[in-house]
Amino acid sequence: VATLGDVIGPDNLKACLPVVLERLRNETTRVTSLKALSTVARSELKVDMAGVCGDAVLECSSFLRKNDRALKQAALTTLTDLMACYSAKLGPPLFES
Repeated sequence: VATLGDVIGPDNLKACLPVVLERLRNETTRVTSLKALSTVARSELKVDMAGVCGDAVLECSSFLRKNDRALKQAALTTLTDLMACYSAKLGPPLFES
């Protein structure tokens, strides 16, 4: 998605990003999904992640309460990348939660 986001088109992209978000909810694939979201957020293609960005931020913030160090580090990296690239698309109510 980070390298071929412009080739697969917006319709396929809208189907692809929710799958990555779903993988965040699976304990086995969380860290990998966080790294994938971080890579997509940092991509030079500026992929439109508005549909999943809010949910991804909420999931990442919940991971900061876990005891898994690797999960916390990946969540912080992803949150940093999402805020750096998509903070204008995230509303103030999301920051309060």
